[in-house]
This record gives sequence, C-alpha cells and structure tokens, in this order.
Amino acid sequence: MIIHATKKVCIAAIYDKDAFEKCKEQQVGDQIDLKVGAEHDEHSKGVPIHGVVKAKGDLMGYLGATTDKVGEVCTISIGNIDLVIANSGESFITIGHFEAAGLDISEYDIVVVKQGYLFDELSAMSELDILALTPGATYQLIEELEFKHIPRPSYPFEKETMLK
Repeated sequence: MIIHATKKVCIAAIYDKDAFEKCKEQQVGDQIDLKVGAEHDEHSKGVPIHGVVKAKGDLMGYLGATTDKVGEVCTISIGNIDLVIANSGESFITIGHFEAAGLDISEYDIVVVKQGYLFDELSAMSELDILALTPGATYQLIEELEFKHIPRPSYPFEKETMLK
C-alpha cells in the first residue's frame, strides 16, 4: 500500500492482537509487512500495510492514563501516517495515552481516535472535531441495526411511534 499524504496523521488505535504480536517481534526501526484488521465481519476486514516500526509503548486504561496499564501498543509509520496497533480494545482519550504509547501528539496535523466523541483534554487542543458514524461494534445509528427480541412497534425503528 502506497500512501501519499501531505499532513502528518496518527490513527490511535486499531485493536488487532495478531498484528500486534507480529509488530512486537520487531525492533523500532525495522520494516514490517502485515495485515491489520480483526476479521470479525465485513467491517473489520484486514488491510495489508508496509511500514516501519516507529514506537512501542503501553496502552493505558480509561481515565488512568498515567497509572492504569491495560495492554501494549506498537506504532507503524506508513509514509506520513502513524498507525497505532493495540493488543487490547481501549481508547486514546488523553495526552497521557499518547505519551505512554511513545508518541508526541503535538507532531501531528490530524489525529484520529476511535470513540464516539472527544474527551475534554483532546477536544481543547483540537481546531475541529469530526464524528464519523460508521458500521461496526459500536454503531450509533441504532435504527439501522437488526433487533430480534424487542416489542414492536418501537421508536426509532418505527417512526410513527414517536410521541407528538
């Protein structure tokens, strides 16, 4: 995969235990080819990447960004894009999460985090927050999900049930 980006981008983090284990075997500075994606369903298919191991670090827990280690991460540089690969499914919600991963958030023009909204610390340093509604494990458009065991009619699945 060849990527030509003019901005420095960080994507934090993709949870993929298999890809993480392959990264962990490498040293910082090593080139690596691997497939990243959990392969759980059509929305998590693996993508082949070629890059350089940039950093290794800790994955910190929810609000314990300086004290609560819950896993590990490896960052792969693919041109101007740094992809953080984790062995646990936690979100990067503070500057401390990036620091524990061995990254300096200030060196990026664009930071992509996988969560529904930005926590205060990241929001305060952002010029623009964009929420992307995408299918997957935490899809926010519940009216598009298939439910089998709920009473019908139910809002928002049947809009006519909305109180006026």
